Amino acid sequence: TPSSPRYLCCLRDLREDHIAMLEAFRTNVLQWLKDNYSVGEDRVMMYCHYPSSARFSTLHFHIVFSGEESSRYSKYALKSDRPHQLSRQFALSEVIDTLKRDPRHFETC
Repeated sequence: TPSSPRYLCCLRDLREDHIAMLEAFRTNVLQWLKDNYSVGEDRVMMYCHYPSSARFSTLHFHIVFSGEESSRYSKYALKSDRPHQLSRQFALSEVIDTLKRDPRHFETC
């Protein structure tokens, strides 16, 4: 967890001290999907993006998974198939790996 509570508006607010929180979030989401929907990790995509407006300026992650239970969410999953969306998405695993390599990457990029 972060050393002092901070509001996370976007990727640029993430630092090295958020890695443990992000890893725990990923682990908990994957376990919950496995337990409740029998969804394997290979069928889950977790990503964030920069806020689309000041109205939605809280860092949040989208969770998309494939399988029977996800069919009612398929219209949202299709967003990831649009090429212009891919450049705006940052996979959770890549965010964690980037912070491990360069703890201040998002602050300075």
